[in-house]
Parts: sequence; structure tokens; C-alpha cells
Amino acid sequence: MLAVYDYLGYDTSAYLGGEVRRPGKTLPRSIVGIMCLYLLLQVGILGVLPWQDVVKSSSIATPAVSSAWGPTAADIVTVLIVVTAFASVFAGLLAGSRVPHEAARDKLFLPQFTRLHPKGTSPLSACWSWASSAPSARCCR
Repeated sequence: MLAVYDYLGYDTSAYLGGEVRRPGKTLPRSIVGIMCLYLLLQVGILGVLPWQDVVKSSSIATPAVSSAWGPTAADIVTVLIVVTAFASVFAGLLAGSRVPHEAARDKLFLPQFTRLHPKGTSPLSACWSWASSAPSARCCR
């Protein structure tokens, strides 16, 4: 059941469909490509660690890299995983803010959400609303 959660987030790329060239071709390729990379990563980990250790471990990448390349490489990979986790939060913020922006452009949501950042093309009001709603959603859990 936990393997299902590994593939969550692929749908976030669909939020950016209006901003890429040929989204009907680009988005499926990106989703399948990431899924293939993830599958190869899992096969690689099972090639380095016995599956019994994988089942018991709460952290998979660090022991796998440590056994293959040593503790220094494992520390570097751990830092890269943390950086990637933060980047994932920001990517979700930027991608998720496109949904209310597009709804407002179609006149299905508040018109304030159509405003774009003056220098960039990110939806300013939508980004701020998503960023401010995340802590309140966490508190109300």
C-alpha cells in the first residue's frame, strides 16, 4: 500500500499543461520518464540491499548508498534528499497556484487571482493564498 504514495505528485505536472509546448506529448513523456527512473532506483536499491533490510528500514537511500560507496557519499545523498524535499514543496506551491489562477481567468473564481507577478509570470495572489493556507491546514488537522 505504501508504494502507491511513491507515485503521488505525478498529477502536479498536469497543472502546468498550459505553460509547456505540446502538453499532450510532453506531459505523458515526463510522467512515464519519472516513473521509469523511480522504478530503476528501486531495482538498484534491491540490488544493493537484501529485501529483508529494505522492509525493516525507515530510510532506504542512506543505507544503500552507504553500503555501495561509503558513509561520506551517504551523507551527501541524505543532504540532497532533504534539498529535494524542500524543492518539492515549492514546486507544489507554484504548480498548485495555477489551479485557482486558471479558474479565475475562466471567470469561475475570484478575479483577484488573475493577477500575475510584474516581473515573472507566476500568479501572485494564488501563490500567496496557497502559501498562507498551508500552515492553517496543518494546524487544523
